[in-house]
Amino acid sequence: MQGDVKGGSPISVETELARKASRGSRKALGDLLARYENRLERFVRASLRNGADAEDCLQEIRLRVTRSISRFHDGAPFEPWFFRVAGNAVRNAISRNRRSPPLPAEVADPAPGVATRLIVKESADAAWRALRGLPDRYREVLLFRLQQGLSHREIARSFEISEGAARVLFCRALKALRAAAGGSDASS
Repeated sequence: MQGDVKGGSPISVETELARKASRGSRKALGDLLARYENRLERFVRASLRNGADAEDCLQEIRLRVTRSISRFHDGAPFEPWFFRVAGNAVRNAISRNRRSPPLPAEVADPAPGVATRLIVKESADAAWRALRGLPDRYREVLLFRLQQGLSHREIARSFEISEGAARVLFCRALKALRAAAGGSDASS
């Protein structure tokens, strides 16, 4: 794929794919979605922690991106736009889930991420409960930064806020997570 664009840098390839996809190229859209599939799946599964809900949400995100790619602005970074679409779909799924009873533990698919494998089961469960209990924006900013590795600048673009506001949001989210998990916060 690198040979498709002069210079071949990943950013220029992605920019060119986004441009082609926004102009109707299904192949370019498929290639673009394939670049983010693993990261998207990790984000959605960590946010929803239920396999069936995650699969539904992933399908909804793909559909939303397909339907709205024609409105994507040429030259704009694709990643923040893509994760904004994903974040909106996850918030909608969480909202729907709050209105319906949870699945029994035997049916639910926790799909643990890297962080939970590093922590003992009890601590991991407490951490996930604390994360799920956070306001949507806090949970998303933590997952975008810590799980997806987005920079503060990319997070700012996703939330359509300033980079400074994104840094503040991340710090507040970390503080809220520590408090929700029962940990101490040195800045208190």
